[in-house]
Amino acid sequence: MSSAQIAFLIAKLKNTSGGPLLPGSIQIFRDGVYIGQGNMPAIGIGEEIELSLGEYDGIEMRRDVAEKIDGDVGIISSSNRQVLRHRTTIASHLTFDLPVRVLDSIPVSEQEDLKINIQAQPKPTEIDVDGNRGVMAWQFALPAGQSRQIEFGYEALWPSDKDLVVGR
Repeated sequence: MSSAQIAFLIAKLKNTSGGPLLPGSIQIFRDGVYIGQGNMPAIGIGEEIELSLGEYDGIEMRRDVAEKIDGDVGIISSSNRQVLRHRTTIASHLTFDLPVRVLDSIPVSEQEDLKINIQAQPKPTEIDVDGNRGVMAWQFALPAGQSRQIEFGYEALWPSDKDLVVGR
């Protein structure tokens, strides 16, 4: 099972003007072509913001399920186990190198009995992105015409006398 993912082009803007930038509407151009308008928040001196510039056609992302297990562990079923691992492939169809940041997430345990073990290759460059538990990021340069893979997933273990409830 696989799914195509969408890559977005994000612009980081830092206010180096020496004074605050006031909020207001902006017109957004990409590669000299008007792509839309938006609202810019107030930006203090030295502050940085991110603006989405929409989908980026030159990058292809594919996410495949590498492993999925739902079952019991132990001879007499002493605990339950769930394993989910994905393989994300990021391919460049561009003629220039591009800095890439991939975000993904795993479940986060709120209970002591539920153990979540993370498995990632390569290791994420950032964990709990922007203070969001379970959100991870990988940052790297993607050379023109090249591709990179990220193997990422988790193993959840909990006692057999407990039920796993997701999304509460």
